[in-house]
Amino acid sequence: MALETRLGRLDGILSYLHDQMVLNDEEREEVVNPPTKSRTKQNQTLLDMVVRKGDHAQEHFYHGLKKEDPYLVKDLEEKKSRPEQAGFLFSGPQYVVPLLGSGKREIEKLQKTIKQKNKELQEVKACIKQLHPKVRTDNQTQTEEDNDPQLLRYEAINKDNRIEELSGIKAQLEKELRTAEEELKRTEGKWRRTEEELKRTNAELEEQLRTAEEELRRTKEELEKAKKAEGSKKTTELFKKRYKELNRKFPTSYCNEETHKKNIKIDRPYEMTQRSFIASSANPSTPTGQAFITKHKTELVNRLGLLSPILMRLQVQRVLSQEEMEEVESKPTRSKQNLALLNMVVPKGAVAQEYFYQALRESDLLLVEDLCNCRK
Repeated sequence: MALETRLGRLDGILSYLHDQMVLNDEEREEVVNPPTKSRTKQNQTLLDMVVRKGDHAQEHFYHGLKKEDPYLVKDLEEKKSRPEQAGFLFSGPQYVVPLLGSGKREIEKLQKTIKQKNKELQEVKACIKQLHPKVRTDNQTQTEEDNDPQLLRYEAINKDNRIEELSGIKAQLEKELRTAEEELKRTEGKWRRTEEELKRTNAELEEQLRTAEEELRRTKEELEKAKKAEGSKKTTELFKKRYKELNRKFPTSYCNEETHKKNIKIDRPYEMTQRSFIASSANPSTPTGQAFITKHKTELVNRLGLLSPILMRLQVQRVLSQEEMEEVESKPTRSKQNLALLNMVVPKGAVAQEYFYQALRESDLLLVEDLCNCRK
């Protein structure tokens, strides 16, 4: 049995992996959200993340599972002669498109009604066909051997009564047949109206979904702009406060209020960060980030995990613009997103690659350590 179908509650093991820095906050949220995700899909997502991060991450997962569910680990170890702590097999995730259940049930109900009315109509037609030969036979039957006038008169009366009775039955059946045909037409009309209503409802839902997605995108853009503006404002206020403290400590120095207004310019946060980084680099010609990307580019394309923390950090550092972030996120698969991000960072030079390397270390340290160890 696959491991993803036997894992129980993930709260304990997720907390353990988070404490061991195997998972960050974004990856932890990706495992459990949305709340309607089935337990098997949550387990599958967690296993995909752990396997992608390398041997150390898988070792932590094994110890966390042994701590949280020792009986499951014991059962798995008894079924294998040499259990590998990180070699579990599992199937890939599958996605099921939800259907409009109520509309489908209504259509099925109408189809059953139409089939039943058709069956009743066929039975009525068969009954009419059986009655026609009987009437014809009764009219043609004559007793040539019996010439008794009284008996003939009696038989004639019986035949007339039978013909009248059969005529009444035929009229009743024809009436029922017309009623069934009218009911069938009404049912078919109702079914068509229901189908058209379902189509209109589906179109309205799709339009509402597109509107909601557009509103969400605009809200996200506004939130990002607000965050940038707030961060710039806070940084400016911090520099002003620091400048006032220096003035109070050194009132006789050259750094007075008038000189500050004329000569001192408060830098933007990303410009100071860049200058600090360049000043602190021991060997600017061959920075660590450039060597790391050049050496492990193929592995990074296949093993990079959640990109949103890295993209946010690179946007804050002005390495990527909003349009470049959207282009990376528009790629259909994770590996294509990783390749697009690397192809954008590498042409920007050594500084951009160093920022990418630092962002990757902050968001996924175990992956960086595993790549560095496996190539030694």
